[in-house]
Amino acid sequence: MEKYQKLGVKEVWFWISDRLEIYVLIDDSYQRQNSSYNLSKLDDKILEKYICQVLTGNPRLLKKAFLQEIS
Repeated sequence: MEKYQKLGVKEVWFWISDRLEIYVLIDDSYQRQNSSYNLSKLDDKILEKYICQVLTGNPRLLKKAFLQEIS
């Protein structure tokens, strides 16, 4: 995380053990958040749901469902 901070990266996402972790740089340190600062309509649970389905589901149907959910 220190390298990202030195580069000025404001938001970092990690996929760990089938879970999405979102960290946002606040006051010179990364803090775990449930949603993206840059993509405010996306929370970690919605993203996890579709990331887990992407390898087995129909991409067109997943895209349609995803877009409906975040609208």
